[in-house]
Amino acid sequence: MNTRRLFLRLVPALLGLASATPAFGLANRVFVSQRSGNDLNSCSNILTPCQTFAGAVVQLNPGGEAIVLDSGGYGAVTITQSVTIEAPPGVLAFIHPSTPIDAVSINASGATVVLRGLTINGAGQTTGSGISVAAVAELHVENCLITGFAGISANNGDGIYFNAAGSLFVKDTITRGNGYVGVYVIAPSGTAQASLDHCRLEQNEIGLLVQPNAQASIQSSVASGNSNCGLYAGGGELNAESCLVANNLIGARTTGTTGFLRASNCTITDNVTGVNPGGGSLLSRGNNTLEGNGANGTFTGGYSAK
Repeated sequence: MNTRRLFLRLVPALLGLASATPAFGLANRVFVSQRSGNDLNSCSNILTPCQTFAGAVVQLNPGGEAIVLDSGGYGAVTITQSVTIEAPPGVLAFIHPSTPIDAVSINASGATVVLRGLTINGAGQTTGSGISVAAVAELHVENCLITGFAGISANNGDGIYFNAAGSLFVKDTITRGNGYVGVYVIAPSGTAQASLDHCRLEQNEIGLLVQPNAQASIQSSVASGNSNCGLYAGGGELNAESCLVANNLIGARTTGTTGFLRASNCTITDNVTGVNPGGGSLLSRGNNTLEGNGANGTFTGGYSAK
């Protein structure tokens, strides 16, 4: 076979390889559709969306956003840069990992990540958590439901496992029916800071757990039906304002010499034990309701508004 004939035969094959692995320019906004999407699309066009979150984030510039177009399942995703993933009201965008892994894994030093309007369901898997954070500057979780992660250890069975020297903001979110902790805040070094507003921490083992190197504040929220504890300062600092803590084994608890919990304007009722200071400080501003528990328990001290 002469050289010309060999070249003519190779050209179609080379063109086929090129078309099978298209290269797209990065975009500031992409669209995602479970019904009509394809991760090989150029997803910055609303008419040619991606199909999964994993396919969408690799087409984004840092700080870009992935917008969900219709209800459906969008698969687990790993995030390594600033990004927003958003499902608008009326769209059910769920992540149900097909294998026992974290549904959303974030390892993005210095980044700001926003997750809005997502339903994250582990369906009883015993490995992995709903949202697992190894590094981030800021994580915003808004209007999300995280449920069904059935593990029983750190980062296996948590709704949100935040293990980073950064800031966590959780608003209008439910963590329900997870095997270990609804929202778990800790840092290997530095300081993790968290705020929760209008959240429900229900039927986990622990509602909110704040461990060493972590500070958290929760307000206007509910910690109910947790099999161990509703609000737990396990070596970290926790401030609770205007919360309902009910129907838990223990309503509010501290352990370790550095466990520190302040409660103000909270109702702690219908728990087996209301408050249980097992170390550290569990303080009342004096305006809490601590009644109707199997054993109310006592705060270690008080504090006043300044």
